[in-house]
Amino acid sequence: MLPALRPKDKPDRPQDVLPVELEFTAQDPGEFKLTVEVVPLEGEPIIPNHSMTTFLTVLKGGVNVAYFDGEYRYEQKFLRRIDESPDIQLDFKPIRLGRLGEKPRIELDWFERGKYDV
Repeated sequence: MLPALRPKDKPDRPQDVLPVELEFTAQDPGEFKLTVEVVPLEGEPIIPNHSMTTFLTVLKGGVNVAYFDGEYRYEQKFLRRIDESPDIQLDFKPIRLGRLGEKPRIELDWFERGKYDV
C-alpha cells in the first residue's frame, strides 16, 4: 500500500490539477494491479472519475531479449549495445540469408517457453 497524499495537497478550485509522483519497488516478481484513488470532497456530485488503474509486470532479474537480424545489417551493431545494460540480457542470433526463397534455420532452443521475455 502506498502512502496517501498529505492533507495540504488539496486543490483550491475544481479545475486545479495536482501532479503526483509515486515510487514503488516490488519485493517479488509477478503481476501487479496499481490503482490511484482520490478521496472525494464532501458533497462532490461526480465520484466515478476519482480512480485510475494500470497493470505492472515485474520480471525477476531484468529482461531477456532474443534478437534476430541479418548478419551484415549496419543497424544491428547499435541495437546490440543494449546488452551493456545490467538489466537487459540480449542474445543475438545472426540470420544468414541464403538463396532466394530459402528459409534460414534457427535452432529450436531459441523458442523454449520462458527463456526470453522479448
